[in-house]
Amino acid sequence: MPHQKWDENNIEDLVRKLPTIKDDRTKEVVYNRVQVQLEGKQKSTWVFPSIASALAASLLLIIGLSFYDFTNKDSNSSFQIASSPSLENRSNKEMQSDTSLMENAEQDSSIQEKIEKVHTNSIYKEEIGEKEVLTYPIPDDNVQVLVPVSIMVNNPEHLSRFELYKQYIRDVINQTKWQLSDYLPLDPKMFTYNQEQATVNVNFEEGVIQLGSHSEGFFRTLIDQQLETIGAKKMAFYSNGKEGVVFGNREETEINYQPLVNRAYFLLDDTDSEQEVLYVPWEEPFDSIKAALNAMKKDVEKYGLLASIPKNINFEEITENISENQLILYLTDESIVEDNKETIEAIECILLTAKEFNYQSVKFENTEKKYVGEFNLSNELEVPVAANNVDL
Repeated sequence: MPHQKWDENNIEDLVRKLPTIKDDRTKEVVYNRVQVQLEGKQKSTWVFPSIASALAASLLLIIGLSFYDFTNKDSNSSFQIASSPSLENRSNKEMQSDTSLMENAEQDSSIQEKIEKVHTNSIYKEEIGEKEVLTYPIPDDNVQVLVPVSIMVNNPEHLSRFELYKQYIRDVINQTKWQLSDYLPLDPKMFTYNQEQATVNVNFEEGVIQLGSHSEGFFRTLIDQQLETIGAKKMAFYSNGKEGVVFGNREETEINYQPLVNRAYFLLDDTDSEQEVLYVPWEEPFDSIKAALNAMKKDVEKYGLLASIPKNINFEEITENISENQLILYLTDESIVEDNKETIEAIECILLTAKEFNYQSVKFENTEKKYVGEFNLSNELEVPVAANNVDL
């Protein structure tokens, strides 16, 4: 069959021959119908990409949070705080807990610092109770000065002071290693005691008749401190049972007790020591408390003793309340009283020195600071019973 060529006229003739089609719908109905079909196509086209995007975002969120928690276990997430009230509350509680722990740690540190700061190195009346106080004169490492070392002991067997003194001497020497010698020129092991005559007899065995060339003051202090602690009145010396013993270039047969008074307290140079500082009374007596306090502001270099009153503490007036047996110290306006170890040592040395001059208490006036360690400077301070407390 030959191929027929179509032109516009042929097409128009064919269209005219088609049957008539009539649509009773309005234009608005037709338009709405078309819109519904178009929207259906759009939904079917975009619903799956939207779901996929939402799932991808959720997955990224989960992975991100997990990674953030892994790398920041101990930190608070600003994202978590912003996104969840419960997480925000928990984070706030954790922060409050951390703050509380830090405050507790600071309080513990402050308490520990306070304990170290208020520690004193002397024995006071309220601490003794039913115990007895024994004081031993122990030479320093250079055997130049005598350090009074004190202990508090129970006495359930009601031993005499002499027996107690002999019992604890080696414990004191073994316990007290800081800058002190284990050499004791008059070892109580050589002592016997005549209670009726209140006399300590010291017998030097053969070969122990020379005690060196120590000063007379050194030996007087050594003997008087021992007699004072024992409660004896005299010390008699024997060499192999015979009266007399050589002290340096002199011979002694007996020495009567003389009270240790009017001495000033200094600090033993403890630069290389990790232990507590030691308070040492200088063997030479002073004419007045004012002279003693002035001397305590200077070192005694020859004997390794340091000034016990710092340069920032000065006295404008030194008086006394005779009826109260109280020493009153008025500080200058320029004086600086700090709450530190140095000031505590100064206060204790002043109290010990006041005791040497038979004062029972000391009152500090014109001090801005109320407390220095455990010392309340608003009140009078009682003098210690003994220096350099050692806990056995």
